[in-house]
Amino acid sequence: MKYLGGKRQIAGRVEEQILARSVSRDRYVEPFVGGASIWTRLAPRFREAHGSDAHPDLVLYLNALRDGWVPPVEMPREEYDALRVAEPSALRGHVGFNYSFGGMWFRGWQGDLRDGKGRTRMEDGYRAALRDAPLLARCPPVLRLDYRQVEVRPGDVVYCDPPYHATEEYDVGFCSYAFWAVASRWARLGATVVVSEETAPDDWVAVWSYARATMIGYDPRTGERNPSPRSERIFVHESQVTASDRTRHKPTGWPAIE
Repeated sequence: MKYLGGKRQIAGRVEEQILARSVSRDRYVEPFVGGASIWTRLAPRFREAHGSDAHPDLVLYLNALRDGWVPPVEMPREEYDALRVAEPSALRGHVGFNYSFGGMWFRGWQGDLRDGKGRTRMEDGYRAALRDAPLLARCPPVLRLDYRQVEVRPGDVVYCDPPYHATEEYDVGFCSYAFWAVASRWARLGATVVVSEETAPDDWVAVWSYARATMIGYDPRTGERNPSPRSERIFVHESQVTASDRTRHKPTGWPAIE
């Protein structure tokens, strides 16, 4: 699916980094399943997998696809607008992300926008659903949980792709500072914790990075777009880095609280 911050383009590289640090393939935990690009790759590779997300429509959508639901191929703009204020549902999850600008939750109708191959966003969303359904069927159902409710045990492999600090997000109540405190606690507990972000507190080390352009900064009121290069980075807690990890680039300066 089209999803803000989704990892589909770099999923293979992220998977390699996580598996390289997975001493055990016993239990995998992913508290921010999001677009499920990493979840569908890694969940089948562990004896037990626990995936969750706090977004109700997203969870309903992913589980519906897993169970064989097929979304509509077309939809009028009026129904998109009506779903914006409707109750959570699989259809609302499908439309809110797949038919909106940049995969941002109901950030402006683009269902009839065509790509270079002449396909509309609605057609792309339908094709993506058919592609993702069999991958999700190989995984356990996704649970609706806040990351702070997720049980993490010593020896678990935990991958987190939270809303990035100071960027667009669908959960306005998310706090990066609280998240990093919880992630540090999991690492001290004895779990292998791998986090995708752009920047992190000083006790987290960047062990991998990849530069790419994003559309973060788009203003749906004015129509202005501000694509800019951003760095995808993978961080691990300082207690879990190796000597070679420390030779990699490490951003300095964790942003101050605004």
